[in-house]
Amino acid sequence: MKYADRPEAYKERRRVKARARYHANKNDPAKKTQRTLNSKTWYSNNKSHRAAVSKEWEKNNRPKRNKITKTRKIRIFIIDEMKPGEWEAMASRCGGVCIKPGCVGSPVTLDHVKPISKGGRHHISNVQPLCRSCNSSKGTKEVDYRG
Repeated sequence: MKYADRPEAYKERRRVKARARYHANKNDPAKKTQRTLNSKTWYSNNKSHRAAVSKEWEKNNRPKRNKITKTRKIRIFIIDEMKPGEWEAMASRCGGVCIKPGCVGSPVTLDHVKPISKGGRHHISNVQPLCRSCNSSKGTKEVDYRG
């Protein structure tokens, strides 16, 4: 092997080639679909590994984690607080069932139309009643089923 005496040079050359290959194909719809599928497959096959890595990061970065949690709590409960009873009234108006078309799941959970992580407010104008399954599948997308 021509790089046997220089393993770092070999690694660098492979890295450069892989990066060039990625940039050459990153806008190809077929390759993009395949990359997405590969990522989803890897994530679904490695749930326990991902959970362990996440738990380890939280343990090693406690101050950062606390700051993230504190910031989110401040944004939710202090800046944009809903009035007592507003959420309960909204949930009862929909009969306690999910408002996503075609779904009859219950009990409902509070879902933010524009996620707080993306700058959404914890206000009655930004919440909708969805079942746990629909709320989870929606993720951080901005989807308004109230309309």
